[in-house]
Amino acid sequence: MALKMVVDNCPNVKYLVKVDDDTFVNTPNLKKFLDQYDQNYGNSSNLLCNTMEYSPALRDGRWKVSVEMFPEEYYPKYCSGYFIIYPMAAISAIYRESQNENVKFLWVDDAFVSGVLAGKARINHTSIRKLSLNYVDITKFMEDFKEFGGRPFLVGRMNLNTEDLKKLWAFLKDHVPKTNILERLELHNL
Repeated sequence: MALKMVVDNCPNVKYLVKVDDDTFVNTPNLKKFLDQYDQNYGNSSNLLCNTMEYSPALRDGRWKVSVEMFPEEYYPKYCSGYFIIYPMAAISAIYRESQNENVKFLWVDDAFVSGVLAGKARINHTSIRKLSLNYVDITKFMEDFKEFGGRPFLVGRMNLNTEDLKKLWAFLKDHVPKTNILERLELHNL
């Protein structure tokens, strides 16, 4: 578990950014965002992510979970796992909960780690949905950026192919949005 590695080996880090390999991360904006976030909300232990609410525990198909494993109808609020920013306070608290022998394991890791364990650790979530380019066509984004001055974002949509990742990176090197990135953060429970 990455959280254990961070707790054991990197106790002085401020954040852990968990990203899937098919997801574009706007690293210059991420650095700027984390600096601004730290200045304004440095003591927050909230997970920063695209939140999933009222997601049903599926009883058949690929994501099947038995009633014995997870009896509730819906998962607790959790993070879509393709991009999550964990503050160190959250990492420590979630890891501690994972070591509790009374916590029942759930194989759906996003719901388990950022939902069940985070809930037991009393860690809240802050949505970064407005800082994500989910389901946006990359070409349309670039056209709109040129016309409207762009919108700041941290993470591009998932499932991008290598060509789209390269195209987006090349574009962003020359096109920097002028907006304050924190203005797009959905501030709840900070």
